[in-house]
Amino acid sequence: MARFLRWFLLLAVIITGAWFYLAPRRAYDRFLKAIAFGNAEELDATVNFPVLRRHLREDLRTGLERTAGKGPGATVALSMLGVLVDAAVTPEGLNQIITGFGTRVSSSFEADTLSRGAETSHRYRSLSRVDVVLHPVGTTTGAGGTLTFSRDGLSWKLTRAWSPRLLAPGSDR
Repeated sequence: MARFLRWFLLLAVIITGAWFYLAPRRAYDRFLKAIAFGNAEELDATVNFPVLRRHLREDLRTGLERTAGKGPGATVALSMLGVLVDAAVTPEGLNQIITGFGTRVSSSFEADTLSRGAETSHRYRSLSRVDVVLHPVGTTTGAGGTLTFSRDGLSWKLTRAWSPRLLAPGSDR
């Protein structure tokens, strides 16, 4: 009986480890396919829109304050930030964000350009958070962007899309 229990526990650990390794990667693939094919149901299943909007507002506000300071231009830009974020966090806007990371080529056949010219790496931050780092082939990670997927129960959803160009050097958000 003890031997059976050990094998059962070992199998449970292997299955759990495989799930934690593969589930965020599958969520990322599902997200890309949902954008490419315009599948709204799949996009809702892979993106936490309210959290993504909140993080995007915070990141853009930080970036604007850092680069533009407190001048009148920054005040106008900050007042329009909510409208801009709401317009950007749509299926078309997310497509443009991914394209802006320099990892996709815009064309009429979007499904054919899912990973062309992109290097992707996964950085596991915790049991509930994984960063997918995207950048064009032959460049450093700072030239692209990062998509953060967070675990919500047994599913993984996109909760943040950001670029290191918005953050201070050495910042680890």
